[in-house]
Amino acid sequence: MSDTTTNTTIQFKLTKEQALAAFAHNKERATHFANLLWIVIGCALGFFLILQILFKIEAWIWSRTIRGSLDVYELTPNPRRRNNDDWSSMNNSIAPTHMWPHVPFWQRFIRAILAFYRKYFFSVNVPIINISLAELGLVMLYAGFMSAILVIDTPNIPPNPLVPHITVIGIANRAGLLAVASLPLNVLLSNRISLVSMLMGQSFDRIQYLHRWIGRVTLALAITHGTCKLIQMDTFGDHSFRRFGLGAFCIAGFLMVFSNRLMLQKAYETFIAFHMAAVISFICLIWFHMPRHKGYLIATIGLWVADRALRWIRIIFYNSLWRCGRSSCTETATLRLLSHDTTRLEVLKPDFAPWKAGAYAYVSTPGMPWWPQSHPFTIASRPSRMHISHAPESKKGGGELLRPQPNLIFLIRARNGWTRKLHKLAQNTVSPSIPVIIDGPYDGAPELHNCFDTVLLFAGGAGISWTLPLLIDLVEKARRNQSAVRRVIWVCALRHYVNYDWFFGELEQIVQMSGNAWIDVRIHYTTDTQDVANVPAFFRPGRPDIEFIIEEAVNAAKGRLFIGVSGPAGPSEEVRRCARIMTSPSAILRGDPRGDIYFHSEVFGW
Repeated sequence: MSDTTTNTTIQFKLTKEQALAAFAHNKERATHFANLLWIVIGCALGFFLILQILFKIEAWIWSRTIRGSLDVYELTPNPRRRNNDDWSSMNNSIAPTHMWPHVPFWQRFIRAILAFYRKYFFSVNVPIINISLAELGLVMLYAGFMSAILVIDTPNIPPNPLVPHITVIGIANRAGLLAVASLPLNVLLSNRISLVSMLMGQSFDRIQYLHRWIGRVTLALAITHGTCKLIQMDTFGDHSFRRFGLGAFCIAGFLMVFSNRLMLQKAYETFIAFHMAAVISFICLIWFHMPRHKGYLIATIGLWVADRALRWIRIIFYNSLWRCGRSSCTETATLRLLSHDTTRLEVLKPDFAPWKAGAYAYVSTPGMPWWPQSHPFTIASRPSRMHISHAPESKKGGGELLRPQPNLIFLIRARNGWTRKLHKLAQNTVSPSIPVIIDGPYDGAPELHNCFDTVLLFAGGAGISWTLPLLIDLVEKARRNQSAVRRVIWVCALRHYVNYDWFFGELEQIVQMSGNAWIDVRIHYTTDTQDVANVPAFFRPGRPDIEFIIEEAVNAAKGRLFIGVSGPAGPSEEVRRCARIMTSPSAILRGDPRGDIYFHSEVFGW
């Protein structure tokens, strides 16, 4: 029998020694390919790390180029066009007097390649599965690799009366081993403090699609292994380890059926509880079913425990839980009803870690149902490093100023379960408050102040919790002359005027302290506001014309553009579509910077 045989069925009658040798060879090849899987994963992570280093170097060179030539571009205005299908048609009426003469061709070439990737892969959303074409390509690459190492050199050993227990149906044993070998990767992708996200340069929530789809590949391998074994009539016999395998097979089928977006959206708390219980049961059953491969399971458990331990250390320190015994173990958050479906939660966190604009945190509420579970929300308050108000003098230290104590503000949309109960508490209670535990901060928005000429931010409803801190951060940097951004356009669409008036005063201050940047704040309302007094000057009735706003921003820009959106799916997709149309790799190669548009959609979902 050749080592390179693919899916070869041994037709002749084997002796006992030959059958045992063939079975040992099959196990050896399965172990080899399981090790190969992790070699490829390590190489892929190293490749992503190298890419991140190169991108940071290029971004640093680019920022120095932009900062050194802020006054190069003078562009003539372009009349409004409503039916552009491609940026090039709009570009015919643009007459730049200066292009990118100071930017080397190699930089323009790299920017054009990145723009091509964003336009035709990253910004193209695949229907139903709701991931981008680029993300789908990465998933297909992994699935294709797993399929290849599953079928290469897998002999079929038919039943033999001399050794009936070593019957192998092609890919059965290898599928089981590959499923177990990929378990540590699934845990790495699910961890909030993730080495994979650091090496890929992506936040934890933005690689969750990998956790979902790689998890499905793992479950498919486990189900394939179990199905092949069930085909054999003598699978169970007197071997107890096979009964553990049957249990794991049933749990794998349960996870495959019920691990989907619909379950997450309709019953988040229930899904998380059952998902964790099922995964723990699956690992325990595999422990007894495949005792020779406990190394992968130990690695899986170790990675999970390490993530939980690091998170609890952060939670204990940042929530001052170590002060238990001298004061309350948790801070109390205040609730305010903003609308029929939105609640504002605010809590004072003296020891909370500094956060960047656009960061998010997980909120749990001891004393409420499902309190051990935590829910992710964007921090709507300004970044902690920007709190410049002076505290009273301390009684100790002779006039030393206390460190500013930031307030964390979260806007929570009421759906089902915990969020709905929180909304009812704010609705039915006078001066409602509740103890909270915060896990975070995590991630943050990309750095905008050194790389872009124009920043355009769209927010819908609770989406202001992501865009408002970005606006404040850009204005603060412009006031300190630390930003290359010339123009910031902030567009917000709300249903109800009075419920969001808490940040109007802050917006008016932002416009007044804008420094060198030109700030354009626009708030659109879809409800009648005739009975509301003192409507701010930036109020605009009706829904925003997204296409016109983006086209207007592109026409007025003198450099690269950043377009960010946070809010409902419909407007977000419209912003994505318009940004994709305006992106032009060919214009970048010619030296027109306005074809270089970076689109970012902030949606924490599944």
